[in-house]
Amino acid sequence: MLLLAIFFHLNNQLQQLVRSETQQTLHLRLAEQLATDNPHLSRGEYNYDSLKKLFHTLMVLGPNFEFYFLDPTGKILTYSAEAGKVKRSHVDLTPLKRVIENSAPLPVFGDDPRDNDAKKVFSVAPVYQANQLQGFLYIILGGEIYDSTINSLSSSQSTRIFFVFVVSSLVFLLIALLVLFRFLTKPLNGLVADIEKFRREDFKRSIALIEQGKWRRDSNDEIHRLGCAFTDMLQHINLQFSQLQQIDSDRRTLLADLSHDLRTPLASLQGYIETLVINGVVS
Repeated sequence: MLLLAIFFHLNNQLQQLVRSETQQTLHLRLAEQLATDNPHLSRGEYNYDSLKKLFHTLMVLGPNFEFYFLDPTGKILTYSAEAGKVKRSHVDLTPLKRVIENSAPLPVFGDDPRDNDAKKVFSVAPVYQANQLQGFLYIILGGEIYDSTINSLSSSQSTRIFFVFVVSSLVFLLIALLVLFRFLTKPLNGLVADIEKFRREDFKRSIALIEQGKWRRDSNDEIHRLGCAFTDMLQHINLQFSQLQQIDSDRRTLLADLSHDLRTPLASLQGYIETLVINGVVS
């Protein structure tokens, strides 16, 4: 479960990075095109009210973007947003110049004017008047509206992913427990099978029915040690059974010898007695 959680987190970070890179690559020249095509910017006429209305119109058409006009030092001069939405007064120009000079691999993250700590991908273009730098058109790609929409969709998706994650973890845990249970009970099932063989043989010679080397005497498994004790018990029972059979055979031989040795004198004695009875010596 920990490995799955780490994988899910890394995969989520990678998806965000790929999404940011894709978004910045697709809209990298957006600011440059707007600065070139818009008369207020291309002619160097900076009516901040007009720019604010322009930015508002563009944000209505593309709620994914936020537009800002910066002076050459990075100070935010105008924008279209409700009062109190913009938290920063300046934007760090270092990442902006890296994108303008094309000196850094994408994605490049810049300051988010609506958050003192956040960084976002952007599009930027310098604005000139008579070859004199007047400022920068700074466009945040994936603004506040975009983030709120993504977060609402991501929350429902995260719930589904979490549900799938929990179910997958439980299924994996169940399979692991079944495998572990099978591994732990396999020696016990083998011992039960050997005992059943011994019982079916009516507790007679059955040591040959047990596989040689099946039970390991050097094992730390109690079932293996119990199996060795059971095998020793069978060997001892077989030895005693053999001894009993030998004793019974010796007893039968002894009785046969005694019967043979006693039969001849008894027969002679019986003949003498019958002779005396016939002669009337005894009655």
